[in-house]
Amino acid sequence: MTALFWKSVEVWKAYNGESWHMALFAAAVFYLCAAEKHRGKKALLAYASLCLCVLFFFPPFSAVAVRIMGEETYYRILWILPVPAVVAYAAAKCMMQRQKLWQKAAIGALAALLIVKGGVYVYAHPTFAKAENLYKLPQAAVEIGKVLEAEAEAKKDWVMAAAEPELLPYIRQYSANIHMPYGREMLVGRWSISHPLYEEMTRDIIKPALLYTQLERSFCDYVVLRQNHLIDSALEDYGAQKIASVYGYDIYKTNYNFYWWKEEEE
Repeated sequence: MTALFWKSVEVWKAYNGESWHMALFAAAVFYLCAAEKHRGKKALLAYASLCLCVLFFFPPFSAVAVRIMGEETYYRILWILPVPAVVAYAAAKCMMQRQKLWQKAAIGALAALLIVKGGVYVYAHPTFAKAENLYKLPQAAVEIGKVLEAEAEAKKDWVMAAAEPELLPYIRQYSANIHMPYGREMLVGRWSISHPLYEEMTRDIIKPALLYTQLERSFCDYVVLRQNHLIDSALEDYGAQKIASVYGYDIYKTNYNFYWWKEEEE
């Protein structure tokens, strides 16, 4: 049980990061416990928050929650905490209790300063980049998506496409008509997920014979490869047809007939 408690403490620290906001939230909760006279508001904003925080660190509760939610998502319980509402209401409450205008202004300015300085400018993080288009996706993924979407519209059905790892989180966001044999789960190492086609796609030097075997087994109509990805022989030798080259990627049609059963039915 002690280990579970300290694990919850680590999760809390990781959730808070370098921000002061959780400290401001704690101060606001204790302030409302003392200053708020309205029983309903005090119960909703202060007591409920305190109870949730106690439960978060309570080992029996965390043991059950982790079993249900999973250890990686336990921190999401903290999303329930009404941090913005409590901090904002506490600041407003403190201002309303002052009679002089300069006191109200000073408290409001101090609260705003603490909120701004206590936060983290998330757009400075390396995972954020300036949007290249209205889709907020890499332009390469958009252009590849356009080609594959046109192919899907031409056949009046969805298509199955295998792509390089860096494209996995984005192509499906462009169009749901583009199916993929694997997705971004392949990029999360701690999940330990494997896929034989992904293994062939991520070889330093692609071997088309092995790649084509896995493409067929995964019912892939198309494959998207970086132009600088080394291949030990031409994909065209195995029946592939290059249909487009965009943003440093080549898009190949495998020319497999995976839909023979549909043709027979028709």
